[in-house]
Amino acid sequence: MMPRARIEADNGRRREWRSTIIPRYQRRTERVDEAILGVYLSGTNTRRLRGALAPLLRGAPLSKDAVSRLVGRLREDFAAWARRDLGELKVRYLSLDGWYPRVRIGKKRVRAPVLVTLGVCADGRRVILDLRLAGAESEQGWLDAVHSLVARNLGAPVLAAIDGNPGLAAALKAQWPKLALQRCTNHKCLQRSKSDPV
Repeated sequence: MMPRARIEADNGRRREWRSTIIPRYQRRTERVDEAILGVYLSGTNTRRLRGALAPLLRGAPLSKDAVSRLVGRLREDFAAWARRDLGELKVRYLSLDGWYPRVRIGKKRVRAPVLVTLGVCADGRRVILDLRLAGAESEQGWLDAVHSLVARNLGAPVLAAIDGNPGLAAALKAQWPKLALQRCTNHKCLQRSKSDPV
C-alpha cells in the first residue's frame, strides 16, 4: 500500500509527498491489485481476501468497494479483449473445447461450461481467441462462439482439433463446410482408457 507523508522543504514549507512511480490516487501497486483479483476470482469473499493478503496489505484497509472497482475494471478489460480484431493473426488451426471450472454465481459455487477457442497462427504462435461462459456446451453455444470469431475477422482455418462433441462439429461445419476436423488424440485416449476393462 502507498504511504501518505508530508515533506518539509529547505524554506520550511511543507507539502504532500507524491511518488514519481505510482500515479496519484493509486493507493496500491499493480502487483497488489493483481493478487487481490487472483484471490477474489478463485472464489474467496472480501473478508477472507483481507486475511489471505494481510502480508501484502500490511494492515491497510481493503473495502468491498475497492474490490468491486477492481473487478469492474477487469470486466471492462475482458470485454475489450473479447471484441478485438483477429484478422492480423492469420490463424490456420483451431482447437476448441469446453472447460468446466468452479465459478461463483450469486452465493453458490457451481461448475459452469466455458467454451474455449485456441488458435495456431501461420508463424506458429499459439493464441487464445475466445473464452465464453455458456449455459451448455451445445450446438447453439458453439455456433455463437464461431459467429463471434467470424465477426472479428478470423479467416477460414485449415483444420480444427475437437473432442467428440457433435454440437461443436455441427457448428463448425455450418460456418466452414470444407473445414477439416481432427479428433483430439488426448480426448480419444481418455475415452478409450475409461472404456477399457480394469
